[in-house]
Amino acid sequence: MPDNAGYYHAAYASAALIYALYMVSIWWRARRVRERLTRSPASHD
Repeated sequence: MPDNAGYYHAAYASAALIYALYMVSIWWRARRVRERLTRSPASHD
């Protein structure tokens, strides 16, 4: 039986990288939205 452990490790490492990049992108977007909300005048009141 061939040893496939390397493929599993590579798959988990790439999945972890994808999730980490997704988390960073969500944080980045939230930061930009917060900055935009603090700079905009409170015209909705």
